[in-house]
Amino acid sequence: MNRALGSLVLAVLLAGTADAHDQDFGAWFSIAGTGRLADAPESRWRWWLDNHFRTFEDSDGFDTSIVRPGVGYHLGKGATVWLGYGWIHTDPPSGSNTDEHRLWQQFTWSIKLGERKQYDLFVRSRLEQRWLEDGDDTGWRYRQFLRVVRPIAPGSRWTLRAWNELFLPLNDTDWGARAGFGQNRAFAGLGVALDAERKITLESGYLNQLINRRGTDAMNHIFSLSLLLSF
Repeated sequence: MNRALGSLVLAVLLAGTADAHDQDFGAWFSIAGTGRLADAPESRWRWWLDNHFRTFEDSDGFDTSIVRPGVGYHLGKGATVWLGYGWIHTDPPSGSNTDEHRLWQQFTWSIKLGERKQYDLFVRSRLEQRWLEDGDDTGWRYRQFLRVVRPIAPGSRWTLRAWNELFLPLNDTDWGARAGFGQNRAFAGLGVALDAERKITLESGYLNQLINRRGTDAMNHIFSLSLLLSF
């Protein structure tokens, strides 16, 4: 498992050095939380909420904001199914502002691995239905997310963190989506628990975003800062 984490981190760093014709730099900030809908420990119903604010140099500041609530049902043994909605507002460097609405369904699974259970593996498989206000078609997209977390030392609040997310549009749309590879996001960084119960974590690091576009692909180099809540 040590090799697996090292390989994932190395892949992130190598992705950042790959040649790309269109490159940009940005900063992404987010707050994401999950928890029980009821106080009872035996309750299986969950809530989900993540909010994002993203900037790019080419956009002269603000680029994207996201609000994404959802509800889930815990199946046991680290597995949960979810249903939710997302609103995405984008202010591109060229063209008019866009508002996107999404429905999403996902399956999440978490497990501890390693001889001393020192690795936290989190898997998220998400299906989205996307609508833009300047188009009539529904865009279907699949997203696969994998994250590995390991404490820097036994008992430490500091963790090494690496994750990767693959985006695969499933159909063409009249507003520009194309079936096939859409983009990939790869992250490597650190996390620190801000409370004794380790329910509040601050995560920061480097995020590489590779986007498949008509003509020339784009590669973005991003500073990522996230506040992660688990209740």
